[in-house]
Amino acid sequence: MKMLDYGRLLYDPNVVVYHHRRPLFTQHLRQIFNVGVHRGFFFKRHPETSRHLLYLIPTTLTLCFWILFFLSFTSPLVLGIFLLSFGFFFGIAMSNVLSITDIPGTIIASIGIITTHMAYGIGFLRGLSVHNLNR
Repeated sequence: MKMLDYGRLLYDPNVVVYHHRRPLFTQHLRQIFNVGVHRGFFFKRHPETSRHLLYLIPTTLTLCFWILFFLSFTSPLVLGIFLLSFGFFFGIAMSNVLSITDIPGTIIASIGIITTHMAYGIGFLRGLSVHNLNR
């Protein structure tokens, strides 16, 4: 049932909403993919409220990653650029979780951060391509 079926929606700045995140990897990535699908659809369908360049960053990084990945098989220079880029982003991800977990946990969480952004980016592209969102 949609929220609007209940009547008027009210804004209350004191209300706190907690979103349940699912465990890594499969369930979480499916959830984030669906967030990307909806964001991409709203980006296309409602430009007046949902068209922000910030929403394009994970999609752009995902496309660049895969383009560089496939091109890296054709040129040692592109392979170097790919490895440097991936190392840079992996380092950023690791720096965000290094102080809160052990080394194996840091590596897993860093991979989770990168795959989360990729799942969103691919979902966003999917959302741009669909005509209607079906639940």
